[in-house]
Amino acid sequence: MKIYISSAETGLTSKKRLSIAKKSTDPKELSRLAYDNAPSVRLAVLRNKHTPKNVIDQLLRDLVNDKNASVRAEIASKTNDPEILAQFADDPSWAVRWEVALKTKDREIFAKLADDEEWRVRLAVARGTDDPDILAQLADDEDSQVREAVAWQTKDPEILAKLADDANKVVRMAAASNTIDDDLFAKLADDPDWEIRGIVARRTSDPDIIAKLADDEDERVRESVAWKTKDPEILAQLADDENWRVRMEVAKQTNDPDILAHLADDENADVRWVVAHRTDDPDILAHLADDENADVRIEVVQRTDDPDILAQLADDPNWGVRLEVAKKITDPNILAKLADDKDAPVRQTARKRYEPARSNSTESRRPPQSDWSIPLYSINNYSEIEREITKVISDAANKFARKYMGESAQVVVAPGAYDSSTGVVKIHIGDNTYTIDVEDILPPATSKQRKRDCVKTLVAWMQNNLPAATDETMTMM
Repeated sequence: MKIYISSAETGLTSKKRLSIAKKSTDPKELSRLAYDNAPSVRLAVLRNKHTPKNVIDQLLRDLVNDKNASVRAEIASKTNDPEILAQFADDPSWAVRWEVALKTKDREIFAKLADDEEWRVRLAVARGTDDPDILAQLADDEDSQVREAVAWQTKDPEILAKLADDANKVVRMAAASNTIDDDLFAKLADDPDWEIRGIVARRTSDPDIIAKLADDEDERVRESVAWKTKDPEILAQLADDENWRVRMEVAKQTNDPDILAHLADDENADVRWVVAHRTDDPDILAHLADDENADVRIEVVQRTDDPDILAQLADDPNWGVRLEVAKKITDPNILAKLADDKDAPVRQTARKRYEPARSNSTESRRPPQSDWSIPLYSINNYSEIEREITKVISDAANKFARKYMGESAQVVVAPGAYDSSTGVVKIHIGDNTYTIDVEDILPPATSKQRKRDCVKTLVAWMQNNLPAATDETMTMM
């Protein structure tokens, strides 16, 4: 059979033939190009998913002696023929032998390639075989990556014990990560490298080893002990560790209320936050409600349902804490107070939740009038009220009244309802006191200045143009 087809025979450049080999779906065309003179074209045919299986099988036999190493390597990666793999195990190209080491499961081929001059071939053998004799041989390999691969692959305690003494830290780390032998863990607990001792701390269950590593000189090892152990005595010891990360890990792992109570007084705010996040103890949460750190107090709000704690934190100096209270609390009296909070996010959240909370309440609650207010723009030198704006305000104010009092409600505003010195307008409906929210009663403004003008006009109109209220109507006082 003539194997190679030249450019002269096809009338196409090698670049064009390569493009066809990559994109073609025609079996005949791919079969012809499989014997192209250019190695890149032959490779493209082998890799083309549209090349028929029978063509691939034939190519694997016909191109086994291909002059190009890349083609032979591709064949080695695709074939399962033991004779071809055995032949390629002696190939002059390490890339071909490497593909064989990745593909084969044959012990004789593994044994031959374990002596290969190329370390990448030996590495592939170490990762692929489970033969104890071959792995024992490769445990003495001159390349540390090969020895590391053996440490990950073997389950032989003797091989792992040998690699636990390896001069290379990465090899010892692999041995520590793969063994389950407490004797080997005890040996590695004295390793000079903290990372290896840390691996031991996280993997061993031997109480003596854990107790020893709880006193390790490196805080990262002690942190690993805190992560692993459930021993209350060791956790109590580490709760007093000089390193805050160790103490924080204790807070993450323990459920002991005494240890958590102790850590609730920790000097580090992150440790106290973890305590707040994990505990359900009402006394600890009450204690942390007075914490100097706002993030800790916010976490207390999220963890507790205690009405006394929530009521206390509703007066917190930090607006983020009060906001979390506004999101969670259902007490209408506290929501009423927060609805007049000096910070807008708190006010807005409380107002959205106040009416549902009030309607679900079994008691009649009247929010303190002094607590219900909304600051408006300072009013000076009112301009003449335009007729169209007056109509907008009148319609909007009555719509607001109907929303809360029923379809028959009307708005009547007493003169002097607005106090220009405080910037406050209060609304009384029956026995309850509310505020008019500008966003509720004013239509969307086309600009910030227009909205400001609408607010001024609303207040001026209320002061000067509406008659005194009667007992049957809503009154702005």
